[in-house]
Amino acid sequence: AYRDAARRWHPDKGGSAAAFARVQDAWAVLGDSRRRATYDACAYDYLHQYMHQDRQRLLCAQTALEGAWGSHPLHWPLVVTRGSMLERLGRREMEAKRLEDDRRLTTSDPHHRTEAQLRELRSFNEAAALAAARHDHQVRYDPVLGRLYMWTQTEHHVVMACYLPNGRHDRAVQVEVRSGVLRLGPAGGLPVVHRALEGALDPEAPLEVHSKPRMSDDRRGAPMAWAWGNGGCAGGGGGSVAPSSWWRRLFVGDSDGARSLPPPYKLTQLSDEVVLEIALPWWVRAEDVTVDVEPRRMAVAVRGVGLHLERHYWWNSTEAARRPATYQPVVPELSSWSLSDEGGGGAPPRAAVAPAPSAAAAAASSSASPAVLQAARVVAAPAAAACHEPAARRRMGRCLTVSLALPELTEEEKSYKKGIRQDNRQALRGTLYSGPRTQAQQGRGVRFFQEDEDSFGLEPLLQAAMFGVRGGAWVVPPPWRHEEPVAVSPPASC
Repeated sequence: AYRDAARRWHPDKGGSAAAFARVQDAWAVLGDSRRRATYDACAYDYLHQYMHQDRQRLLCAQTALEGAWGSHPLHWPLVVTRGSMLERLGRREMEAKRLEDDRRLTTSDPHHRTEAQLRELRSFNEAAALAAARHDHQVRYDPVLGRLYMWTQTEHHVVMACYLPNGRHDRAVQVEVRSGVLRLGPAGGLPVVHRALEGALDPEAPLEVHSKPRMSDDRRGAPMAWAWGNGGCAGGGGGSVAPSSWWRRLFVGDSDGARSLPPPYKLTQLSDEVVLEIALPWWVRAEDVTVDVEPRRMAVAVRGVGLHLERHYWWNSTEAARRPATYQPVVPELSSWSLSDEGGGGAPPRAAVAPAPSAAAAAASSSASPAVLQAARVVAAPAAAACHEPAARRRMGRCLTVSLALPELTEEEKSYKKGIRQDNRQALRGTLYSGPRTQAQQGRGVRFFQEDEDSFGLEPLLQAAMFGVRGGAWVVPPPWRHEEPVAVSPPASC
């Protein structure tokens, strides 16, 4: 810097002698360490000098600032002039209006998809392509594709609701059942469901499909119903249910009750454990039951009944990434199970049903969970024991109770979360469904088992379809209301 200034102001180079003298004086000051220290101290004090308030008010209260300072006025007090706040508010409203217009123009496109819908579409395309490459995709459960549908059943019909990630308003929904294989999907696209059905259908009964969405961006193709091949499970005057009538699973290769509404068990989530209760017939013994509890899944098998239940726990990906070596949703070492009678081992699980008065008699025969087969009739209604039924049917059923121990609270939960466990009950629900915003989309809480979670609003569609074909609907407490008990239908009178 000194050389550049010296060349510029040297008299021999056409500069000024006075300016060159000032450069020489500056070099003498900066070259001496003591004088340089004094100069730095004075410059620091000048940089942080205090300005009296009266002087600042006098300076900032000047009116003719544009004429005094040109096109570069002083600092912030000069900007707050008369009408400036109104101008800023108007500019803010204009920007909000522009964003709203852009959003409205974007959503007016019938093929528009939100970011969440695009993520689901990419995930579906990848999973569907991988499933189609497998030779056993028709008899194999895929968790990514399985979460796109849910189902339930009545005495005469099976009702299924499905979300179509690749659905479009200008493409019809194609549904066909050929050789016991269901194929469901939009025309010209990958099938969302291409699986082998577990039971036989009635070839003479029509297949009802309702695929017209309520809104242009609603891609839920549901519900559809078809009749059973054996003509249903409605019995005679006693209302007995044939053990082979209820479907344990919708597709071949699924676990019992997978994606079923309601599930074939009762689940109670406490502060330190999760209790699973399954109703079983009276002849089941402890040696017939096999319970396998693992860090990420559990499996229950009952010999003689043919029950095979497999479920995966809710997984906190954030905590798993933070503590990959220690995180586990369930502690298998502290978990246990027991088999007891109905009276001594807690109430067995009953599916909640809200039937119409005209369908009360028909609802009594299915007031228990259908996926447990004959056990559903054994423990359905205690008052039915006075009816004229075989002695074996008047025996009290048994209840299998599985207690899944939860891990201890973390230090963060104790210190910053007021001792509240950050589990599935505190998880935020997704906002993929862009229909009417209800508490299901804006609340907290998801199902403890991944196979029971409804991410696309399919449960209300199934309940509406049940009212249409049966006059009543299964009632399952939503995950954001996990403290509400399950309402059980009243037993049938003899």
